[in-house]
Amino acid sequence: MICDLKLPHDYQLAELEELQNGFDIHYFSESNSGEGGNVGVIIKMTSSAMKSWLGVFAFGMGAFSGVYAMPGKRTFCVVSKGNGYIVSVDQPESFKIVECDPVTDVKVSTEHNIVIFASYTELVAYGEIGLLWGSDRLAFDGLRITNVDGDFILGKYFDLRSEKMEKFSVNLSDGTHTGSQPPILW
Repeated sequence: MICDLKLPHDYQLAELEELQNGFDIHYFSESNSGEGGNVGVIIKMTSSAMKSWLGVFAFGMGAFSGVYAMPGKRTFCVVSKGNGYIVSVDQPESFKIVECDPVTDVKVSTEHNIVIFASYTELVAYGEIGLLWGSDRLAFDGLRITNVDGDFILGKYFDLRSEKMEKFSVNLSDGTHTGSQPPILW
């Protein structure tokens, strides 16, 4: 599993193979109820400012998983087989679901202090205040982020009309894009 803690944070995260005794356990699922089973990514959160706790993050229907520091020193994100969960270290019961389903890739821009999530067709970006923008649909399927370059996120996708890989560029400040034709929907 990918672990990207490049953004400033004041907690430690560790993936566990199984639950451990002696910790409060929080369950995270798409229903946003705080209830769930024990099938998912298990993360131990440790902070000098509070008691450590465990989180069980329900699997989605995708393949991608990772753990990321989020903007703001007390928030992180767990992607569990495509389901994205944004969690406050101090208030894990008030987590948010990433507005991107399934999450297929994540890139962090330390320069802009944002985290970008990709699905098969579009991008969303989160900053310290939450969701900053969502792109238009960029592809029918197969969208891939290739690079974060200055003020832009670059990527490619398979265009059914031209039957070849095409490139796109998305402005990190507002989500506007160039190089992608809106998909024709039948």
